[in-house]
Amino acid sequence: MKYLWLGANNINGTIPKSVYNLKELESLVLSYNNLVDTLSHEIGRLKNISQLRLEYNKLYSTLPDSFFLLTNLQEVFLWGNRFSGKLNRSFKLLKRLKQFSISYNEFSNELPESLGELDSLEWVDLSQNNFDGCFPQTFKKLCQLPVVKFDYNPLLLAR
Repeated sequence: MKYLWLGANNINGTIPKSVYNLKELESLVLSYNNLVDTLSHEIGRLKNISQLRLEYNKLYSTLPDSFFLLTNLQEVFLWGNRFSGKLNRSFKLLKRLKQFSISYNEFSNELPESLGELDSLEWVDLSQNNFDGCFPQTFKKLCQLPVVKFDYNPLLLAR
């Protein structure tokens, strides 16, 4: 199976562990459900995944380190959940990442410099979180993108 699209199906509970066994999966869409779970470290088993859409659920905790090993990722939509904590500094491994939206979560701490180093990015939405500190110097490159959103991060400062 290459595509598993189960968005807006009123699915309750956790992400089935069997999903992580779909090694040929390229697109996983579980958006607009009622999933209450963490994102398992087993997500790293989905080596072929290019599209990950988990927006508008009740997913929580931090992104596991194995998430940053998904080197084929191009689109990530995690907005509207309860993810929290610090973003891993390993964005540099996601060289194909084009669209990244984690708005309306509870991420905090400083923005990772490596996100600003990605040449593949087309748009980024980090709004409505709790990021703090200053924008990394590497984020100057992001100013050239058509969509860059950092609004409603009240502790985020410009240099």
